[in-house]
Amino acid sequence: MNDSAEHRRYLGTLQRRLFAFICGAAAAAIVAHFVSSDWCLLAFLAALCGGSTAACLDGRLAKGAGASRYRPAAFLIWTGIGVAAAVATTLTLGLRPTRAFEWAFGVAPSENVTRLQAMRRYAGGPGDMEIVLCFLADRATLDSLLAVRGFRGTASAKAHSARDHGDVATLLRTFFPLTSDKAIRTWKNTATSTAPEVFQWRSAQTCEQVNVVYDGDSGLTLVCYMFG
Repeated sequence: MNDSAEHRRYLGTLQRRLFAFICGAAAAAIVAHFVSSDWCLLAFLAALCGGSTAACLDGRLAKGAGASRYRPAAFLIWTGIGVAAAVATTLTLGLRPTRAFEWAFGVAPSENVTRLQAMRRYAGGPGDMEIVLCFLADRATLDSLLAVRGFRGTASAKAHSARDHGDVATLLRTFFPLTSDKAIRTWKNTATSTAPEVFQWRSAQTCEQVNVVYDGDSGLTLVCYMFG
């Protein structure tokens, strides 16, 4: 009888902590996804951190090790712990626009680079990723950035640049494989030219490639940094 009661208590504790882990993990994944625009690695790490933290602290939050009911107060506390852990993980490991800028151009952004934004999408394998940068810059600033790594204009860019605005979307789908929807929306909302310039750079030592699409009229610069 005592063994049976102990077994039930163990199962109740295990179920409750599993529930705590799921609550914390779900909250962590949601926060990490919306804060960092990252659907893969960071969301997974934040979920693992948030869920584990909530589960480990469950014994201190629930009243009695054998409690079988899920109290609303404890549920909110578990969720809050998951959110806090997700925010901490995101702030620690999340994508910083200035860091992404340095990856793409090899230099830090100057004061002439304004409204800098960045988002990341994982391409599948370990470390394979696509980062899209968006910022405003005048032509002199862009030229100085392109000179650092020796970007070159592409033949396909010249062919596309004379076409209408509808074909700009085709161009962006070509040079922004995973993030084309974001690039197209940004272009339509900001750019004023239907003749974008496109520049490319590829590393001879690492699996890095950078595509730059520039609107000379508005200064809108879209950058796709690919690695892996």
